[in-house]
Amino acid sequence: FHRKRGECFHMDENHQVDILLLQAVNGNLNSREQLIEKNRPFILREASRFCNRFLEWGRDEELSIALMALNEAIDAYRKEDGQFEALARLVIKRRIIDYFMIETIQMNERREKRGKIITATTKIIPVIRIKL
Repeated sequence: FHRKRGECFHMDENHQVDILLLQAVNGNLNSREQLIEKNRPFILREASRFCNRFLEWGRDEELSIALMALNEAIDAYRKEDGQFEALARLVIKRRIIDYFMIETIQMNERREKRGKIITATTKIIPVIRIKL
């Protein structure tokens, strides 16, 4: 599932990844770690694409979220449900959305204490309090 458009992998490598995935789904922690490590480029590409900017390991929290999402996708994957890549992409996207929502809520709470509120589009709007 880690193949990029226009990028060729040997059948042996694809087969190895499929085996790692099945072993990881069945509880093999070593296979899970290897699968996640082999798919760091996929994680980086998908998270960066969704965030509309290049992300960097060790700097951007979104990559940590995406890495945990890939791990979650391994837990949720069932071979009969289809391709793992589609599931992993969906879980990564949803977890990053969750992260952005939580960040926005926390930012709103901090700004509300100072009399301003921030929306998801990062506009600052003064809070108007009306006495009834």
